[in-house]
This record gives sequence, structure tokens and C-alpha cells, in this order.
Amino acid sequence: GDGDEGGRAGRVSLVAYEEGFANSVVECDDGRMIASFSDMEKAQKMNLDNKILWFRDACNQLCSADEEPALINVRQEHILEDSIKAVTSFGQADLRKTWTFERE
Repeated sequence: GDGDEGGRAGRVSLVAYEEGFANSVVECDDGRMIASFSDMEKAQKMNLDNKILWFRDACNQLCSADEEPALINVRQEHILEDSIKAVTSFGQADLRKTWTFERE
């Protein structure tokens, strides 16, 4: 594009209130439910350690074990910049993979 490395284009459309319902369920590509609104509501009330465990479990269910991990190369002196550039360049399939960070 226009010099915006790894950037994504998007579009916002305004809809009538009646049409603005958002599904509050997290599902795998195969349709299995990972978390319902009720599950997420319960997780909000957990202490931090339990929230982390719950979130990791949910993320692990989204990952495909038979795929290669997504590799993120980072330079120690530019770790934040390199990480953000890598993650924002990922497509939907890469976002569901396990991420492996490699330091240069």
C-alpha cells in the first residue's frame, strides 16, 4: 500500500439499534464453543491468577496443535516495536497459532 507496513484497512458501518446484536460466544473454526458470555462473566470475577489460567486454557483451545507455530523475530533493543509489527502483520490463521519469539 501506502507505506503503512503491515497495516490493515477497515470499515465501520452504522446500523439500527435492532440490528446491532453481537454474538457473545467464542468458537473454534470447527464450531466448538470455547467460552460463552456466562463463562466470560464468571472469569471477570476471578482473582488474577485464576483469570490467567482461564485465559490460557481458552487460548490453547483455539490453537491448532498440528500447525507450525508462528515465529516472531525480535531485536532486544526494539522488542516492543518488532513484536507489534509482527503481530499486526498476522492474518487470522496466524493469530490462532502458538507464537514463538526468537531474539536476534
